[in-house]
Amino acid sequence: MYEIRNYWIDPAHFDEWIKWFGEKAAPVFRAHWDMVGFWSSNDIPPTYGGAHPEARGTPANLTWIIRWDDKEQRDMGWNKLGVLNEWKKVLAQRPGGSEWLLHIEAKFAESI
Repeated sequence: MYEIRNYWIDPAHFDEWIKWFGEKAAPVFRAHWDMVGFWSSNDIPPTYGGAHPEARGTPANLTWIIRWDDKEQRDMGWNKLGVLNEWKKVLAQRPGGSEWLLHIEAKFAESI
């Protein structure tokens, strides 16, 4: 099972937030979980298609994917992370606290 996490970070503080994420948060995630990867948006605008391309929202500007065995392992992994002093220290250094992280979407998928 894959957990696909899309983040909408305040564009005014995007560079600072991504620097923190890449240097501080991502190494903790990699140490404790099976990370597939991390991707941040670039300057190329997204393209849209389908029957109703106008039915779109603002795209996320950070996406990352974690591989889990199942939902139970996922829930345990997040719970364990939440009590780690290592993670608490990293989280306390997050620029803008939670204010710059405007929205999070976590969705789950199976490999086809």
